[in-house]
Amino acid sequence: MRRIGVVFVLLATVAAACGSNGGFARDYPRGSDELVLRVDLQGGFVPQEYLLASFPGFSLYGDGRILTQGPQIEIYPGPALPNVLVRQVRARAIERIVAAAIEAGLDANARYDNASVADAGTTVFTLTVDGKTYTTSVYALGIEGTGVANPDDEAARRKIADFSQDLSDLPSWIPADELGEEESYELDALRVFVRPYSDEGIDEQLVQVPKDWPLEDKPLATFGERGEFARCGTVTGADAQRVVAAAREANDLTPWISGGEEWRLIFRPLLPDESAC
Repeated sequence: MRRIGVVFVLLATVAAACGSNGGFARDYPRGSDELVLRVDLQGGFVPQEYLLASFPGFSLYGDGRILTQGPQIEIYPGPALPNVLVRQVRARAIERIVAAAIEAGLDANARYDNASVADAGTTVFTLTVDGKTYTTSVYALGIEGTGVANPDDEAARRKIADFSQDLSDLPSWIPADELGEEESYELDALRVFVRPYSDEGIDEQLVQVPKDWPLEDKPLATFGERGEFARCGTVTGADAQRVVAAAREANDLTPWISGGEEWRLIFRPLLPDESAC
């Protein structure tokens, strides 16, 4: 019943956002590398490796591409590369999504906390509309009803939670003729985080077969820039193709050989609006 009500509200909101000539009354970016809407879960009580590898759960670009993280095979150790999906949507679908985001209150800068929850992540919504970019941060999204002293904040959190849920099921409220099929996204740029390899904490029965780092002219000992937890560099173009091909035959515990030493690598796909580390 809630789903039906949400769909009705979303469609009504889209209709209200359209001008008398049928055009969408709000402006949004149109470029292939210009972000319209992003949903990104950040922080939480998780290992540092997880934070480095994680990327936004939903990214909508001006050309109608939606990038999401697809289902991941449940095996340990997991694949070295994540399953990134892309879906092409029509302009009308972008308008519906932007209108729904505005209805959820995301066209303003805001932060919503929850004092009763510890070690949860913060869901960050980024919306660009009418030439302005707004950020809404919601700590422990989906855990409502406790720890929120302000009733207005509680209502706002619930609206945002409903919107976030609907983004995960676009076919339930976006017409089929406005939605393309989900396909695998071709990775053409990566962040690569580099650390000296250690088998500490790894089950000795999980024997890992080392792989050669494919870029001999970019040794891992000096690759990228030094960071607090690991070195970080990027690969693009032909270098990215070689690294992706090698990483598809590895897992996230594979030792990588470079300069006669073993290294632990963490791969993070670069999205169209991102660059560098």
